[in-house]
Amino acid sequence: MNALESQLHYPLGDSLPEAAKKFQVAPGVYWLRIPPPFALDHINLWLLRDKLEGKDSWTIVD
Repeated sequence: MNALESQLHYPLGDSLPEAAKKFQVAPGVYWLRIPPPFALDHINLWLLRDKLEGKDSWTIVD
């Protein structure tokens, strides 16, 4: 075991969002686990509430 591993903190514990369902991790921040149609089990996407030219919008981070 890595000596620093004991210092890690997982604020969500073992909680995982259901496939393709958004999971709020903080105000304006959502986590999505998407099952792709190929060999990977899932990909993680992050939805961030944003403002663009004065209008509410979202930024998606892969």
